[in-house]
Amino acid sequence: VGDVRLQIKVYGEDTAWQLLNGNDWFAAGLKPNAYHKVYVRPMDNGWMGEPIAVVVFIKPYWWQTNMGKGSIGLVALMVIGGVVWLATFVTKRNADRANARKNMENELKNLRTSMELKSIHAQINPHFIFNTLSTGLYFIKKNKMEDAYDHISAFSELLRNYIKSSRDKYIVLNEEIDNLRRYVSLQQSRFDNLHEFDVEIGEGVNVYAEKIPALLLQPLVENAINHGLFHKQTPGRLLLRFEKNIDGDLICIIDDDGVGRQKSKEINAETRHKTQSYGTDLVKELIETFNKYEPIYITISYLDKVAPESGTTVVLTIKQMKNE
Repeated sequence: VGDVRLQIKVYGEDTAWQLLNGNDWFAAGLKPNAYHKVYVRPMDNGWMGEPIAVVVFIKPYWWQTNMGKGSIGLVALMVIGGVVWLATFVTKRNADRANARKNMENELKNLRTSMELKSIHAQINPHFIFNTLSTGLYFIKKNKMEDAYDHISAFSELLRNYIKSSRDKYIVLNEEIDNLRRYVSLQQSRFDNLHEFDVEIGEGVNVYAEKIPALLLQPLVENAINHGLFHKQTPGRLLLRFEKNIDGDLICIIDDDGVGRQKSKEINAETRHKTQSYGTDLVKELIETFNKYEPIYITISYLDKVAPESGTTVVLTIKQMKNE
């Protein structure tokens, strides 16, 4: 009765019978490269036959075979490996460029710092040399040849140390103290033992390991002698003390019992040949240079003593900063 039609159903699937459109069946969704049991049932408008079992083999495409899958996996691994290598290469190249740029910036920074420090140190040394040689000439004029010899010899040793220090940005604290002792000794000869000099080391300060900026303290000591103790009528005292605060910062104290800064300005204003003070400006330039280019932070404060005491206390704080 009517045309014969076919129904089909895959074994093991919980689905209804599928009516074919004509005699073609598209085996979508079945696993390739495998056998499947399929039932086919003929029917017309008034009759339905018994299902017939048919075994169907789904022929795979090349990428569905084991070899094809292996090839795809190998290619995928090669692609992933290439991407990883490329990413590593690009990252390393960028890191190398960044390091090279950073190294160049550091070299330029060190060169800039060195040039600025040499410029400042060049101002310190001639001023000190002039004063010391003047004292040597004084001994010669007074025919004190032995004193002149000792003075020039001590000056020569100190000058060698200063030249060495000017080549470096930092100096070990113990070496700086030795230099200051020699410097003060020369100044004492110049001022006919006008003052005594003491050095105190506080708890926690290792003078053989602690480093400070080179030639930072010399202008301050020179100021204390030339503008404080020199104008005092009686022998004065100069104290240099090093200590650590609660944060571990190094504190450098230069204390004198001279006439004080205000009195020194008044005396200089009354004299015909005024003595110009280079120390304050030089120290300011040194501090600005180190704070700008080096991983430290230096502050300075001047404390004027109140009567009946006289003199000035200079406090330098050197804080070690961590590199970002």
